[in-house]
Amino acid sequence: MSLYINGVEFQEDFSHRGSCFFVHKQEKQIVCSLDISFKDSRYEEENISPAICINGFKVHVKDLKQLKNKSFRVYNIIHAAIREDSFYIYESEPLINYKIRIVDFVEGDRIRVQIKGKAIFDGYSKPTQKVKFMIDSVLPIIENVNDWQKFEKTNL
Repeated sequence: MSLYINGVEFQEDFSHRGSCFFVHKQEKQIVCSLDISFKDSRYEEENISPAICINGFKVHVKDLKQLKNKSFRVYNIIHAAIREDSFYIYESEPLINYKIRIVDFVEGDRIRVQIKGKAIFDGYSKPTQKVKFMIDSVLPIIENVNDWQKFEKTNL
C-alpha cells in the first residue's frame, strides 16, 4: 500500500504516530480524519518524504462498521483551504481536489482507504505545478489515546 505520484511509489511510514485514521463518534454521525506520512524516496532528482493531512469529515453513520464503501469528496482548492487540508511534498501545499473512499476493515482495528486527487506540487514555480496522486493505504484506527498502545506493540 502506497502513495503514487507520476509513477513514483512512496511507502507509508509507521515508525511514528504520523499515519493513522482518527474516529470521533458523535450522537448521529462519525467524524473522521487522517494523516499519512511516507518514507523518504527519490523524486525528480531529490529525496522527499510526502505527507497528507485530511481534517475532520462527517459521515452520517452511527457504527464504525457502516463506514465501509463510504466516500468523502472535496471539489475545489477553496473548499480544501477552508478545511485546512494539506499535502506536504517539498513543503506544505494545498490540495486542489480529492476523493476518499473507505474500502474495508483489515484485522478489525485497521481501515483501508483510497484517495485520488490533485494537489499543488510546487507553488513557487511559474506557472504553478500541479500533480495527480493516488493513495492506497491501510491505517490504524484511533478512537482514543489508549488505541496507540496496541499499534506500538505490533510495530505495524
